[in-house]
Amino acid sequence: MNTESKARLEAETDRLLASLSRVGWTRAECALNAPLTLRIRDLAREKRAVILAHTYQTPDVLFGVADFRGDSLGLSEKARDTDADVIVFCGVRFMAETAKILSPRKTVLLPSVDAGCSLSEGITVADVRALRAAHPGAAVVCYVNTSADVKAECDVVCTSANAVKILQSIPADKEIIFTPDRNLGSWAAQKAGRSGCPKIAQRMSGKSCTQRSPARLPRGIPGIDEVIEGAMQHAPQPARQTISALSLI
Repeated sequence: MNTESKARLEAETDRLLASLSRVGWTRAECALNAPLTLRIRDLAREKRAVILAHTYQTPDVLFGVADFRGDSLGLSEKARDTDADVIVFCGVRFMAETAKILSPRKTVLLPSVDAGCSLSEGITVADVRALRAAHPGAAVVCYVNTSADVKAECDVVCTSANAVKILQSIPADKEIIFTPDRNLGSWAAQKAGRSGCPKIAQRMSGKSCTQRSPARLPRGIPGIDEVIEGAMQHAPQPARQTISALSLI
């Protein structure tokens, strides 16, 4: 290894340590990863690629190789506004699909093609079509954490930030079907003044789901009470249930 290569590896180790030491990484661990992260970053520049890492990724991905970190929609918007030809999305499939929707001319790569999301998989195109047939004229609202195919079947896509405004924009006499996040749908409906709406569609394929009691969630963190309220205030009862087919609540 020549002097220039050694200097680059030392600089990469320093860069990694500056971020990863906060989560317990040692200099030796950073030095071990430095050749890989350096090579990935070099390839990204060579291929005109931007690397996105969802917040749930591991620290080595978040701080080792990512150009942007954050939530799925925000990352897709940032990637859209770059001059990159390629988007590498370190996340799950629906996130990569969202990036492709916003950047149709860019190549989008998903490092783990099998990476899925139980929430996104909680509703299918067939489910949405069945719901429309059973509730003609209803407005179908889906959360952004859904597949591109499901989004195409719905009337409007919302985020957690604008779900209340979306529901408020729908005429009061119009039935609403919200999918697939029952907690978000119930909370947004209450905040929007749509008591008794919307109907929540969700498929869990026989998996057992546990609702945690708000009393057992952490307190004392700025803003956490509002998060807990939004997630738990209208959690369905009983606390544990198994849903084996499409559930319309």
